[in-house]
Amino acid sequence: MKLAGVQPDSVTFLSALYACSRGGLVDLGLDYFHSIGEMQDMEPQLDHYVCVVDLLGRAGRLEEAMGILETMPFRPNALIYKTMLTACKVHRNLPLGEDMARRGLDLDPSDPSFHLLLANLYDDCGRSDLGEETRRSMRLRKQSG
Repeated sequence: MKLAGVQPDSVTFLSALYACSRGGLVDLGLDYFHSIGEMQDMEPQLDHYVCVVDLLGRAGRLEEAMGILETMPFRPNALIYKTMLTACKVHRNLPLGEDMARRGLDLDPSDPSFHLLLANLYDDCGRSDLGEETRRSMRLRKQSG
């Protein structure tokens, strides 16, 4: 696009970040992300930050992903916490996963996906007792609601 003199827009960058995330092209994705701020009249939006957290999380770079989450100029939403929780499940990081589930549930206590992701994380980390307890708690909430 640069060679053709075409200015990428926000959606183009989002698509490129998504493709890099799915393709495991972490360094290229980070280059794209950082170049958004270099564009005239363009700043990264929350969706861009979610994609970068996904990019880093899939690569197992959870500390870097948390650094992005903690320093972004937006208030985190449920999606970014689910993205981090999913990465924690993949890479079996129980302490960080529990923290992401807690933060997500603080935002939206009625969202069952946090409970399910956390239960699966417990199972994957050899804590099926906590996984079952989390599922049981989820069923009780559903019955009472």
